[in-house]
Amino acid sequence: MNPMNRPETIDILAIGREQQRRAKTQRATKLAIWGGVAALGLARGGLLGLLLAAYGIDRSVRLLSGRSLWQRLLDPRRPSPLLNGKRPDPVDQASGFSFPASDPPAAGF
Repeated sequence: MNPMNRPETIDILAIGREQQRRAKTQRATKLAIWGGVAALGLARGGLLGLLLAAYGIDRSVRLLSGRSLWQRLLDPRRPSPLLNGKRPDPVDQASGFSFPASDPPAAGF
């Protein structure tokens, strides 16, 4: 690229849109794969087919809701980690996880 034609700024919004588009494409691809695994299991039949279908359905539910099907069945009152279709803020999560590390260790004599 010719240095004279290079833009002086970086379009951060375009980078964000591209990243979102890539994430949506990856999610749709994974959903198609796990849906295919479930369909393959149903078509196969038998015990192995049933297990394959259950696994494909579980992975699809986890991809869509953030929790596995078994977690949802065992603890339905616990809210999903997805908030309105979005993951929790990583900065808030990191802050919560780092809290005990910010305290000095106690003298244990």
